[in-house]
Amino acid sequence: MNAKSLRRLGVLLALAGLLLGGWAYAQTPAEEHPEVTPGEMAGMPLPQAQPEQQEYRVLDTTRAQFLGLEPGALGSRSTLNLTAVSSRDDGEVQLLPLGIAGHWEQLDRPRLPTPIEEAAAVFYSEPTPPYRQRIYLIGGRTPAAQRLNTVYTCEVQPDGTLTDWVLQSATLPRGLAAAAAALSTVDAWGNPITPTVYVVGGKYTGGESSAIYYTHIDPTTLDITGWHTATTGLPSPRLGLSAVANRGYLYAIGGFASPNIYSSAVWHFTIDETGAPVARSTDTSLPGDPANNPNAAYHQTVLLAASPTYPTDTLYVIGGYNSTGSTQRVLRTDIYPPGSPDAGDLVGWEDVPEDDLPQPLSVFAAAVGNPQGAGRQVYLIGGAQGVGGNIPQDTIRSGLVDDGRNAFYTWYGSVWLTSPALPAVRYRHAAVQAGEYIYAIAGHGSNDPAVYYDDVLRGHLVGSGAWQHAPSGQFLSRVVDLGRKHRLMWFQWTTTITPTDPGVGIVLQFRAGNRPDLSDAADAWTDFFSSTHGLHTTNMVLVPHLPNIPFDPPIARYVQYRAILSTTEAYSNITPLLEEVGLRVENGPDLTVSGVQISCPQCYGSFAAISQTITVRFTVRNLGGAVPVGNDFTTALFITRTASYSPTAPDRPEPPRFLPGSTYRQLQGASFTPGASQVLTTTIFFTEPQRIFLYFYADYHHSASPPDYQVGESDPDNNLTVFSLTLLNPDEIWQVYLPLVWRGWP
Repeated sequence: MNAKSLRRLGVLLALAGLLLGGWAYAQTPAEEHPEVTPGEMAGMPLPQAQPEQQEYRVLDTTRAQFLGLEPGALGSRSTLNLTAVSSRDDGEVQLLPLGIAGHWEQLDRPRLPTPIEEAAAVFYSEPTPPYRQRIYLIGGRTPAAQRLNTVYTCEVQPDGTLTDWVLQSATLPRGLAAAAAALSTVDAWGNPITPTVYVVGGKYTGGESSAIYYTHIDPTTLDITGWHTATTGLPSPRLGLSAVANRGYLYAIGGFASPNIYSSAVWHFTIDETGAPVARSTDTSLPGDPANNPNAAYHQTVLLAASPTYPTDTLYVIGGYNSTGSTQRVLRTDIYPPGSPDAGDLVGWEDVPEDDLPQPLSVFAAAVGNPQGAGRQVYLIGGAQGVGGNIPQDTIRSGLVDDGRNAFYTWYGSVWLTSPALPAVRYRHAAVQAGEYIYAIAGHGSNDPAVYYDDVLRGHLVGSGAWQHAPSGQFLSRVVDLGRKHRLMWFQWTTTITPTDPGVGIVLQFRAGNRPDLSDAADAWTDFFSSTHGLHTTNMVLVPHLPNIPFDPPIARYVQYRAILSTTEAYSNITPLLEEVGLRVENGPDLTVSGVQISCPQCYGSFAAISQTITVRFTVRNLGGAVPVGNDFTTALFITRTASYSPTAPDRPEPPRFLPGSTYRQLQGASFTPGASQVLTTTIFFTEPQRIFLYFYADYHHSASPPDYQVGESDPDNNLTVFSLTLLNPDEIWQVYLPLVWRGWP
């Protein structure tokens, strides 16, 4: 006997029972709900047993969550201020490393076809999808003293790896080494232009260049197009100078010119709408001897862009050398902003002694990085000391920028802090910063014997292994959407704080509300809660009264937290770690309609005879958390002739909208507790054949204003059962019902 026949036999047996007993009984088995026993809260009060009425909800635990790469409500993202998110485990918040975090890696790829020194490099990051990033390595000199006209490019992948070098078909007009390079994407009027690369000055075989060459980056391929020679170049040849492009102006600073001129001259050029540098202007010279300036040759110039709290761009000239040797001197100047009469001009150079390097330095590489937007740092990589830079270095130094002044912090006794060193000495190399990495490219190593490089080193800017961290920092999370409103019970977070020094720690505060931008909780932050020292320690605190929510425990859907991390000078190499943040919420109510029974002497499945009393009974159970006191809890039966009705609280099954027999029951003044049930029984009686629909429904809504604070159900889709009942004349029942049975119904 096949399955269909067995099913048909079962229906016939059930029909026989109905005929003999005159009673139709259809019931949905009630689900059991075990008793809930809350665990004892002890210690830093971690439950010894997980309360079944509470659910733990993770706010942030992965790198993507902490960083806001998984955006919060309304696309909100995290804000990091002197903190960073590392990947020691799956993701954790730490204090910002000062300088390089951990050791340098020598990448297996890319490798240049020949070692190169004195090359220039620029980095381009595409501002729109697919957000490609590319390094351009321009010119340079081989160990055989050949000046190169080549441009090599490689892609920076999202994971920080590099592709192989690709030789561009567009070559420089002549081979150049010790030239300066810069990149601009706007003209002097702030209008976007095709990304343009500039090469300024340099040394070629047989002479020194005063030319400015420029080329465009093809937006489709990111390859460079043909090179152009600017109609206006430098007033005189230069090599070992620096160049910066900023807000549509190209700056050329210092440099060396034969036979023995170490220049203090500074110029800037207006960039027009085609990207061409035009209209040269003379700026204030570097302070000191104009022909033997300490910073003249092989220094580095870095740009610190304006910040919300310091509205002016700033240039720093760092190190360099002249005929007597390398210098420690660091100079700074602001730039007159757009809209001012002197826009683009330099305000004037300042020699700030506390900014000076700990030791003289030249022919090094520099980069400005702002990993994860947590804080800008200037990184100085390698270099050399002495006359002509003849004492190579492997040292890494970094200075952290105070955005309020566009100047450097002085922490732990110095502006310039030391990081893990390069694997070996390196100078006359190039460097770029991309994402969370710095790349040191090619260059020269030791002098005896002579060593040249064709490789790329990569330094991490976040993670473990830093020699110092910022002494304090703040982390503001994205706004986390819990999906529905919950009663908030416990805030919970996990930390690792190894030193016992009380100056090393993490404190957190929280806020919650019911608007996705938390505009209803603008100033409703809790007090700060401290964290216990130890490895992977769980911290818990009972959610306090929140002034913006008139319920205790508070009822909210959106949550945000703020963490402040700190360390001390004695433990500056150690950072506390915030590993996970979550909260415990009370399980929402889960109202389930079950145990539906329709009974009468002539009831057969979904058919019943008219002119008889039909008894209807159903049960509503709460399989979740309590329906709080003060909510209208409704168990209702809506009877109608329409198949498209959708009950919504606070609908009531009252005539004339609903048919006789519709009824409801409410529970007020007490909680509808977990595991509780309510049974509703009614009778219906109809004298005319028709089809009716019975909507068995349970819901609740907040009875007082505002209804916005209703706690959502755990499962809002199981509190309605719809039953269709066809009422027929008694002598029609068998004519309709038996053929259906024989055809395999139900």
